[in-house]
Amino acid sequence: MPDPVQSSAISPRVLLIPDVPIEKGFGHYSYADVLHFHLRQLGAEVAIVSDTAKHSQFHFEGAERIPYDATESEFKARLLAFQPDVVVFDTFPFWMFDQKKYKTYIEAAYANSLFKPPLVTVIRDIWAWREHVVDQIEEDLHDFAAVLIRGDEKNSRYEDPRLISFISQSGVELLRCGYIVDPWLFSNECRELSSTKSQTVIVHQGGSLASPTTPLERVEQLHSFFIASIKSKECLRKRSSALANMTWRVLLHPEYDSEMRAEIVAIAAESEKVNIENMPDKPAYLRAMVQSQIVLARSGYNTTLELMTTRTPRVIMPFAQQDAEQLTRLRMLAETGKGFIAIPGELGVRGSGMTTAEHVGILSNHIASAMETAFDGRELLSASNERDFVGGMYAARIFLSLAERSRSS
Repeated sequence: MPDPVQSSAISPRVLLIPDVPIEKGFGHYSYADVLHFHLRQLGAEVAIVSDTAKHSQFHFEGAERIPYDATESEFKARLLAFQPDVVVFDTFPFWMFDQKKYKTYIEAAYANSLFKPPLVTVIRDIWAWREHVVDQIEEDLHDFAAVLIRGDEKNSRYEDPRLISFISQSGVELLRCGYIVDPWLFSNECRELSSTKSQTVIVHQGGSLASPTTPLERVEQLHSFFIASIKSKECLRKRSSALANMTWRVLLHPEYDSEMRAEIVAIAAESEKVNIENMPDKPAYLRAMVQSQIVLARSGYNTTLELMTTRTPRVIMPFAQQDAEQLTRLRMLAETGKGFIAIPGELGVRGSGMTTAEHVGILSNHIASAMETAFDGRELLSASNERDFVGGMYAARIFLSLAERSRSS
């Protein structure tokens, strides 16, 4: 465990490098936003490799920004001007997309220096083990001073023991910090809002965005999810469910395909009180979530964590039926009594010989049943303990402790 944070006349400097450009996942920047908040609270200077200028919900106020698409010379110049004491990679679980490129840039920038900032990788507690990355993980581990797992140690039995074994054998420092969520979820304002529920239902896709590289099958699955979700309101009306009389807010990312959006708008017009809206910025979304009667969502990692902190009934559906990470996490949520109702991911896939209308009909009935179950059990639902979600502050303290250690070495 790192030493306690030491006082210093010069503020410690931390560089954050998310593992994807923002169009591949808002969640990674949401997590970085929380770390930035806590690091600034503790007096650190922060820089972030980011392409978030085009997305207003992530301000990173006071942080030095290094463009995600910076050239090698630009990156090295900005790096040496900032002079980080520690570099934090958000990985899944190790190098992805451009991160290895940045590691190469860092090595080149400090090639003739006696000092090189330590590299730390932050990984999820549960992740999809892919055999082809085994050799890569063994090769890359020695690049890091520490590996920080964000998750609840009480649930460590759900982690893949092979990764823990690799880390232990490598001699790299293994640390844990708990789950990392927006601290607003434990504020007095949040508690007050959650006690005054509005008559609304929230439907959304989580933080991931479709990109040109997203498989068409996954795009179609998401589209079917939205259509079936809207049509499930009619199923609930036939069952005389109170949910059918509420206002449904279907939140689409602004980049959602225009033709698919038009189809969703047309289907929503056939039902009463179904509003198709752009996904609001993060503060507005969190407020809507805690005040709603129920949330129906695709089970993105950060969305799941946010819902775990609330007393809002929740129904989630994995993005894909073969995603081992999400299936393991759903099993953990079920076995630890976190109050999630899950829709089997395979229901999101249209079977061969099945028409789109038949598939949507089956899926909408399953969604309606799951929503009824979650809503009927709302009085038994309690929010998770705050101490399980203070990982942002704890992670920030770990980074500053490592920064102080690197300064004194």
